[in-house]
Amino acid sequence: MRGFYYTSQPMEATNMRLLEATLEAIHAETQLLFSSDWPRWDFDVPGKIAGLPFLSEPAKRNILGETASKLFRLEARPVRS
Repeated sequence: MRGFYYTSQPMEATNMRLLEATLEAIHAETQLLFSSDWPRWDFDVPGKIAGLPFLSEPAKRNILGETASKLFRLEARPVRS
């Protein structure tokens, strides 16, 4: 399973122990790509990933964009404020 890439939508967070075990099993830190499923009514916001207490900050950054950037060979650009 660790050779595949996965997306986060839909992300069931009703059982946090099960969610943590699932993300560990798929090696989410390097294999999970955030997807919101927007504009559907039940879309996930980035905060759903950012708020998971069992993920490290580097894991959250990877899931929210850095893994996709590497996978698709996208050039990261600084965010303008």
